[in-house]
Amino acid sequence: MKKQKLFFKIKNSFWFIPVVYSLCTILFVSVGAWFDFSMIEWKRYIPELLLASNAIAKQLYGPLITAILTMTTISFSTIMVVLTTYSSQFSPRALQNFISDKFTQHVLGVFVSGFLFALLNMFLLSGENNTVLITPLITLIVAICCLIFFILFINHSARWIQVNNLISEIMKKSVDKINDDEGLNSVKHKAEIEDEKEAELLKKNKLLIYSDKNGYVEYVKFSQLVKEASNSSIVIKLNAKVGQYVRKGTLLATCWTDEYSDVDFENILPTIVIGSNQSSIQDAEFSIQKLVEIALRAVSPAINDPHTAINCTNRIGTVLAVTAKKQPPARYLFDEENNLRVIINTKTFQEYLYKAFYQIRIYGRNDVSVMNGVLESLTIIAENQKREIKNEVWKFHDYILTAINTKHLHELDKQLVNETLSKLAITCEKENRFWNEDRL
Repeated sequence: MKKQKLFFKIKNSFWFIPVVYSLCTILFVSVGAWFDFSMIEWKRYIPELLLASNAIAKQLYGPLITAILTMTTISFSTIMVVLTTYSSQFSPRALQNFISDKFTQHVLGVFVSGFLFALLNMFLLSGENNTVLITPLITLIVAICCLIFFILFINHSARWIQVNNLISEIMKKSVDKINDDEGLNSVKHKAEIEDEKEAELLKKNKLLIYSDKNGYVEYVKFSQLVKEASNSSIVIKLNAKVGQYVRKGTLLATCWTDEYSDVDFENILPTIVIGSNQSSIQDAEFSIQKLVEIALRAVSPAINDPHTAINCTNRIGTVLAVTAKKQPPARYLFDEENNLRVIINTKTFQEYLYKAFYQIRIYGRNDVSVMNGVLESLTIIAENQKREIKNEVWKFHDYILTAINTKHLHELDKQLVNETLSKLAITCEKENRFWNEDRL
């Protein structure tokens, strides 16, 4: 289990793809050198235009190494500029989005491999100056590829540094994770079961599983957890939620079993992955938190960009609308024989609503455009939802309205908010019983 966790961390690290490119380059250089110095007879079938002498290769490799190293340096400098901008103007939590971007890692991989390819080929040069080689042509092609990737990377960085693109990317990844049922697609699951089944668990022997380290619950390997529970013939209830901070000794899970000796804690505990940072793998709230922090920076006096804050609330509304479609969430997981094995401690939709907007309500209360944007996002959430969700949204909108100081609002501001409230009331199907034009 520890090996799997280590492999997962290595695979998702920033340097994994550049290292793979480097290893492939070393192999490619070896093949090229073998062809140049061992397959001399094959060179007769290659046009002379594509071959270069040893002397020309020496003159070519030096400038190419310098050029590729310069592009690599500029690319690293660009990455640092982007990371600094993200940290200071957007959100420190948003750094992961750029660092984990595969295109950025592939670009660095191409630069590192290009540099190694030219350097190793220059090191392997030997023999007479009139020896003809094919590797200089390949090196030239690699250099052209590096130049193309350099241009693409500059355009990529310029696009990523725009806040609207960052917000859109965070929203897109959040929606994809939610539609993936947060890792539950590979496991049989239900949102509800009979109350009698849960009551039966209380009659069994109870065991408690505690955390062995400090950190955040990053994600849970649900398929592996169900498998371990099935092997031990137990039912596991997760007490800690994904995204929750736990310390060493915090209660993570409760097990119900018939025989104490059958429970293998060494295999169960690693399925609950605890790390130093929060992760959006199974935690939609963490992605929403990134959008909230960008919105809070936007409404701060230092930046004062309410349009960005409104853009964030609209995207938050979209993420919550997708989350609402999944309500009630899957709580009960079953094995292949349809036996209950895992009970998840899920978050309610009201929790998502509150965590998404309570800080914006506090710090954006003096900007009517921002508060109106929050009400518009509630309308986005309530559209095409079940009645239970609409009732939750309508109930929550009262909490938002209490932050608006109506005494200092101009009539035009009141009219703007009233129009938004009217749309929200119609969407929530509350216009007949709750809506009136003089609400503010």
